[in-house]
Amino acid sequence: PKGHNGPWRDVDTHVRTTAHWALIIFKAYEITGEERFLSACIKACEYLIRKEQRPYGYTFYCRTNQTGKNMCNGLIGQAWAVEPLIFIGNSLNKREYLDIAKDVLLLHQYNYKHHAWNNTEINGKILGINHTLNQQVWFATLNLILGKFLQNQKFGELSIDFFMNLPLLVGSFEERGLIKHEFDDLACSFRRIAKMLIGRTYNDSKYYDKQKILSQGYLSFILYGLALAYEYSSEQIFWSDSKLKNIISDAVALIINSFPFGWGEKTGYRWCYNPTGIEMAYVLQVFKEYLRLESTENHISIFLSKQFERYYDFEKNMLSKDTMDPDILSARLYEAVRLNNYSLNLSN
Repeated sequence: PKGHNGPWRDVDTHVRTTAHWALIIFKAYEITGEERFLSACIKACEYLIRKEQRPYGYTFYCRTNQTGKNMCNGLIGQAWAVEPLIFIGNSLNKREYLDIAKDVLLLHQYNYKHHAWNNTEINGKILGINHTLNQQVWFATLNLILGKFLQNQKFGELSIDFFMNLPLLVGSFEERGLIKHEFDDLACSFRRIAKMLIGRTYNDSKYYDKQKILSQGYLSFILYGLALAYEYSSEQIFWSDSKLKNIISDAVALIINSFPFGWGEKTGYRWCYNPTGIEMAYVLQVFKEYLRLESTENHISIFLSKQFERYYDFEKNMLSKDTMDPDILSARLYEAVRLNNYSLNLSN
């Protein structure tokens, strides 16, 4: 079943949930070896590569335009769509999946001046730079990983440029470690100055408050994307950049020190939409040595326990409790497929 993009309330297609569930089902196959899971996983991937999901032959059709938004769902819609094609395609040696993922990623122009990608609509139209930082990080990560799987160094060059310059894009609030949801470029700065000169306030309180809520809500998600990149590219020189390391370290510390960091929300972006407990478990697992973190096993168990204690419906056996979009949150269980085995301690 398709969701509605959580609190964004978009009218989604089936692409996103099918992509997420493909990875869950493939993990079930890896654990059990049962052919029924392999068959179901392949059916999900075959659904994704059908013409209907890319009706114009360009990017994936991820949401309708009933809310006036683009139908590609930005960079993240495309990242989610190609994610199972990349990982399952590599594991099962299905070159067609990898080639389709490559074709879709290459449809997005990279702006070297701003070190960021443009959105590309489902009809191939270039929509301009996407200023949502978590989407840029995830898109760069999947480009980097696909380049490694294809053994194509040139394919990953754009991602390397992005990560080398990522500290330039990262803005923050007065709260140390809170990465701004959107980044500014020169065009944004000029527009802001122009509005100030004609007496219009650009950074009004409503914009600031919304950005802070989004920055909190997507902090663990952006860290997950960075952790995924690190797991497959720890040898890259950009990880030795002290600025990038400090950005990640400060963000991790903020969430840990502010624990449970929005736990119990039913209509926000943390835990009930972005599964913060699962995301932080993976972040701590991957970055343990990189950040020289201590007591990670204990922190991981606590974060996971909180996620399942509050948001897992043990009667339905779905991650669908206390959320405005049970179909999306259930599908986002897929973020746990990269975790090691951990013991949970559920109070109820």
